[in-house]
Amino acid sequence: MCVDDYFFCSSLAHSELSSVLYEKVLLLVWGYNNILILVVGIIVFVCATVGVLLVIETLSAFLHALRLHWVEFQNKFYEGDGYKFYPFSFALVTDGDE
Repeated sequence: MCVDDYFFCSSLAHSELSSVLYEKVLLLVWGYNNILILVVGIIVFVCATVGVLLVIETLSAFLHALRLHWVEFQNKFYEGDGYKFYPFSFALVTDGDE
């Protein structure tokens, strides 16, 4: 999986969660004529959106750092002293049967 895929998934998840929060919190609160409910709803929306952004971006950074540590750690022990890989070929199989 490419690093761009991590960032794409992160931004897609944040976008979807923000749209759900917008529809379920902000649009619900907008229908009331009470200023207190409107202010509390806007505060909840802003805090939830920023919280989701911070959690998803922190998780994305953590996973990227973890992946880099794993890749760099595995290179220290790789020796490459096995046998050469030959991909499967029907031509080689049919030549061996004759």
